[in-house]
Amino acid sequence: GWPAADPAVWPAVASVPVILWRTHSWGFLAVDLPSMTLSAMPGAVSARNFWSLLLQNGFTPTVCVTFLPFFAALIVLLLLAFRWFPPERRVVLSYALGLALASFTFAFWQIGFWNGADVAILVLFVTASAAFQDDQRIRLRQWIFGFIAAITMLPGAVLLWPATDSNSRSELSGSEIKSLVERDLAHWLAKRVGSDEAVVLSPPDTTNSLYYYGGMKGIDTFDWENREGVGGAVRIMSASTPEEAQELIGQRGITYIVMPSWDRYMDAYARMGEGELEGTFLERLRRWVLPPWLRPVAYLMPTIAGFEGQAVTILEVVEPQNDAAAASHIAEYFADMGETELLSDASIQLRRFPGDIGALLARAEIAASLARTDEFDQTIEVLVHRNSAPAIRTLAWDQRVRLAIIFARAKHLDLARAHLQRCVDTIDERKLRSLSTKALFRLRMMTNAFGIEIADPSMRGLSIELLPLDLQTRLEHR
Repeated sequence: GWPAADPAVWPAVASVPVILWRTHSWGFLAVDLPSMTLSAMPGAVSARNFWSLLLQNGFTPTVCVTFLPFFAALIVLLLLAFRWFPPERRVVLSYALGLALASFTFAFWQIGFWNGADVAILVLFVTASAAFQDDQRIRLRQWIFGFIAAITMLPGAVLLWPATDSNSRSELSGSEIKSLVERDLAHWLAKRVGSDEAVVLSPPDTTNSLYYYGGMKGIDTFDWENREGVGGAVRIMSASTPEEAQELIGQRGITYIVMPSWDRYMDAYARMGEGELEGTFLERLRRWVLPPWLRPVAYLMPTIAGFEGQAVTILEVVEPQNDAAAASHIAEYFADMGETELLSDASIQLRRFPGDIGALLARAEIAASLARTDEFDQTIEVLVHRNSAPAIRTLAWDQRVRLAIIFARAKHLDLARAHLQRCVDTIDERKLRSLSTKALFRLRMMTNAFGIEIADPSMRGLSIELLPLDLQTRLEHR
């Protein structure tokens, strides 16, 4: 008979929870990274459970194909209820169906179990086919069931079928491109931070890449022991006010928020806390309504075919800035990133601070980026007029670098040289790391053009090391 009917089997089954309890282990139920990935293939999607997978990705082809076998099991359940199968086969088929439904229960809890659920559905299909084997009078039903099995399996096979185009063999896949970009991001951010004290809040997959390639610490991983970190990420992203988010970020020592455009897992966290994205802290960040204690950091992604239009938003946790400084830094970020559509709005915001040097600098950069010659010339006239004002003497180092760059662009070379010399005389590691990639590159271009040497060899080397390889090459050929 059927093995489960043997009374000796039940003590073996009952021993499983006892063993888990005695060993203080979840065993096959343990929550770890493999249990939260849909497959072991490179680039597989990750999520804590199937509901999170839906919130993160929606009903994509991958999600729909994954979900199809569950509908097939429900169809078999209905057919069994309506007595489609011969009586002598229904008991065996019931056991196979129970195994499949149990597997799907685990799969909804941890998406890594979908692999086991697929095996269970295959067993169910084989068992159901065998139930029809000796019944020649209901051959039509056998063909109908075979059709159900086919439409369950074929969509997944189509998605997994390798491309046959000769050009596609030499191109990188989406997962390979993402891996290359995340590796570059990890190396760049680690060099910019320059210490192991940085703590990053980013989607779980990105956190793993930042840790593996850059040694960056992160609070949000899929480790089963990291429930506190995941809970903290949910509370931060779903916070209803910036003050609440600031308190939670301070408690966990977070120094950077990293949000890749290709990984929307943070959206799922925000919805987990509030049920919707609107009104959450994450939604404010998406709209660039930043609190004064966050400063955007421009990261220039490597140019890779097939990954155009993607970007990484990096926000550094800083001491609270005044309104003028905060608006200036956002405008400088948009200029560095080439966000022309956002620059006009940023320029309007900066007009609220007509007397602030930093705001004038940002307005000049916006005018240059948007090719507004008249506005650029007018802003430069104001900056030249105010060059001897007390505020210029107390200008922050990074803003002085930008002022030297702006004066050089406006052909006020004497003023540019004077500010550049002062920047070089007071340079240090922290100041170098505070510059954006474009500002640092222009600083080195100007030192070469004006023949001004950075005296400290370590600072001179660091100013080159912080640049991407392509920009280092451009400097060498100048």
